Amino acid sequence: MPGKKQNIQYLISFVLLSSIVIAVFLTYRYYKKTRPEILIRQLDYQRPDFQGLLRIIVDDYFPEHIITKYIPYYHFIFHKFKSPEAGMVLGYLYARSGQEDAALDVLKLAKAIDPDFFWINYNLGLLYFRRHQYNEAADSMKEALMAGTELAITQMTTSKVYIQIFNAIFKNLPIEAFINDVSIAQQYAVLVLAACCHAAGRHVEAVNTNIMSSLGSDRNLELLYWQGRSYLALNNYNEALSCFLKIGKDNLDEETKKLIEITLHHLHHRPSPAPDPAGESSHFTKLKNIPFSLL
Repeated sequence: MPGKKQNIQYLISFVLLSSIVIAVFLTYRYYKKTRPEILIRQLDYQRPDFQGLLRIIVDDYFPEHIITKYIPYYHFIFHKFKSPEAGMVLGYLYARSGQEDAALDVLKLAKAIDPDFFWINYNLGLLYFRRHQYNEAADSMKEALMAGTELAITQMTTSKVYIQIFNAIFKNLPIEAFINDVSIAQQYAVLVLAACCHAAGRHVEAVNTNIMSSLGSDRNLELLYWQGRSYLALNNYNEALSCFLKIGKDNLDEETKKLIEITLHHLHHRPSPAPDPAGESSHFTKLKNIPFSLL
């Protein structure tokens, strides 16, 4: 009889163990089947007010506590789905809320996923510039410009993240709106590239920065200023003077007048004071006010 009782105990143990295995298997099957629905519910719960987000993007003066409420959603999307567009928005939100270290980390991760995304490289360039990392800033802006307008527009118009944001306000947004936004950012990128190349001692690159035909007149003048400074650093005084004079008499500030005086001293082989360091220039400070952007 003890043997029979022991067999019954084995049978009960086997049934219990089998039940546990079956329960675990069915739970796994159910979880696997419903997991996408759980994720979607989680996303819906976290989904921000896209109209509010668009207002933040186009308004430079939103308070930090409003900006930061959009961070969890894009943090989840970026890290869960490795979406470079979500990383781009997340980095932008971190930068706008003053968390520049976090912004830099996220944008570098997003760039590793998509090295050619215009807005990722553009905002990285601005971050490096504000951190006085001029070589890195110049390289990022150069990569942003290399992407070209057509690719930048394609990246925006095919991005689910952009579509989510813009469809909250606009339906069938005309392509011209994107072209204008990218064009303005490209103009700023050219200026930051020239200034950073000058500050980093990469003067040949600075003077070879193309003046874009679409460059607005005030930005065109800024570019002439930086190219003139780099020609001066290269001891090419005739080209330096040419750049400064192209700015026009009515547009010359005291810094540029001083640079013209220095250039003329060199041309006439007279002793001349050295120009002020680039970082102390009001033109440099002006560039630091360029806002982070996604459009």
